[in-house]
Amino acid sequence: MFQHIDQVYELLSKTGLQRKSGNIIYSGYETLSQGDYYFLGINPGGHIDDKNPKEDQIVKKLIKKKEYPEENEYFDGIWGKERLPGVHHHQQNIQAFFECLEMDLRKVFSTNLCFQRSPGTSKYPGGKSQMEADIQKFWPIHEYMLSVVKPKVIICNGADARDYFKKLINPTKIETFDMPYPWRGRIQKCTYFAGNLYLKSLLQDLGRTKIIATPHLTNWPNFDYYKDGSDWLRSKI
Repeated sequence: MFQHIDQVYELLSKTGLQRKSGNIIYSGYETLSQGDYYFLGINPGGHIDDKNPKEDQIVKKLIKKKEYPEENEYFDGIWGKERLPGVHHHQQNIQAFFECLEMDLRKVFSTNLCFQRSPGTSKYPGGKSQMEADIQKFWPIHEYMLSVVKPKVIICNGADARDYFKKLINPTKIETFDMPYPWRGRIQKCTYFAGNLYLKSLLQDLGRTKIIATPHLTNWPNFDYYKDGSDWLRSKI
């Protein structure tokens, strides 16, 4: 029943990062199967010393998926300083985003580009260059999971995941939609592009894959900021 978790476990063991604080699978285990969509952000947020750090190891979270296969971080996780599950503004924005896309979030495989936790990318242990190196170590795990899901559309929460796939696919055309006003002085955009996605470690070509990306859904506490852009992204699927 849990053969995919066992395979991910083997790949994770090769990274040497399995005891770091973090998580891999945010959705229920049943979503690690063939489906249309693959959702990911940059990396798990929160503080490494949160609550019970020994239980927050990536490998332990992976094994725990066998005990709680239906657990979904966006509905069942308690994030930040909240006391109830699923009520953090980031969780609420993600839920609203998928409602806007007319998708059942519980049925979408969900993860992060980097599996190690940090309170923001600027505070990643070792800095940006270390995060980039760790993403490369984790990437064969993504290639395996992508080979299982075989998504038609990869949905990116934020520019970091978007730009990673942009480099992989090297699209000939990129379409954008401007958000209503800047964030931290910069115009934010929703993005769409498509191209062939090749899984190097598996020597497998997924074929033409669409990439849609929203500005990170934790930036604004109110989903209204993202609404028009999300409607535009839905039209590209």
